[in-house]
Amino acid sequence: MVPLALEGLHKDISLGGKGKQLTDKRKGQTLAYKETKLSTNAIATRVGRSWRVLDSFLSNPKVYGTKKSSGRPRKLTPTAERRLLREVSKTGVTARSLKESLQLPISVRRVQEVLRDSENMVNQKLLACLPLKAAHIADRLKWAVQHVEHGPYWSSVVFSDEKYFNLDGPDGYQYYLRDLRKEREIYSNRKSGGGSAFVWGAFSSKGTSELAFLEGKQNAEKYINTLGVTGLHTSGYT
Repeated sequence: MVPLALEGLHKDISLGGKGKQLTDKRKGQTLAYKETKLSTNAIATRVGRSWRVLDSFLSNPKVYGTKKSSGRPRKLTPTAERRLLREVSKTGVTARSLKESLQLPISVRRVQEVLRDSENMVNQKLLACLPLKAAHIADRLKWAVQHVEHGPYWSSVVFSDEKYFNLDGPDGYQYYLRDLRKEREIYSNRKSGGGSAFVWGAFSSKGTSELAFLEGKQNAEKYINTLGVTGLHTSGYT
């Protein structure tokens, strides 16, 4: 059984060729997984490195990494690498954008490998929820408590809202490179205006309205027209 403390470290990454040496953190993860009797392939999946790299480490952990490399010198200096990681921590942009904006002398694939090897960076989905703060939550609770016993008052109230649909692709599938030392970013899929298409609807104690498909930026005149088109004034919702 894999220790719960190690769950969540999994990254679905496959490597080709000779990879960068394991960091001290990944060495510790590898040794801990090995004690649970996992295979090298299974460990490789969880720590995001190839089985060849892990096999080299596990064959002799004490001397791993002490042999001097005879390969080509690195194109990306330690200073440039730190600059790269600082930039992605601030912006969360893609590897291709980083290569272009920083004018890096390496390929996009190599940029991706550098980001993958960082212990603090992870490709993560944006939180799809309203950015409610403690004050917002308190205000909503206060309003609900004040109005919960209004009885007949609610028969004269109509609730309406519009939903924006992203025509460029589905909502909820936005990813970014997140620095684990920072709070997760949030995007809101609720829009008000903005020159796009919306679906508008309403409901009251009497029932629901017809859906209205809106186009273009909305103003007071268009909103009044929407109320007429949906029959809200004449269908007994208020």
